[in-house]
Amino acid sequence: MKAYRMVNGNISVKLLRRLEGDICHFFTLSEWESYQSINTFVGDDFEKVKYYPKDAKYLLELEENVKHYETFDY
Repeated sequence: MKAYRMVNGNISVKLLRRLEGDICHFFTLSEWESYQSINTFVGDDFEKVKYYPKDAKYLLELEENVKHYETFDY
């Protein structure tokens, strides 16, 4: 989480967890000022998931892409 927060343009980051039997699901929710801010964090292709070296040891599945949503204030 610290790596997200250190990037200029990151507004917030949350880690959601759901236990399902003996499996633990995690969902990372991050909010950014712009797509350019996301690129600063992940590189040129902001739709690719950024993994860390130890992730493969702990994760059951390594998804290739992220899903982006726009937020609106009313």
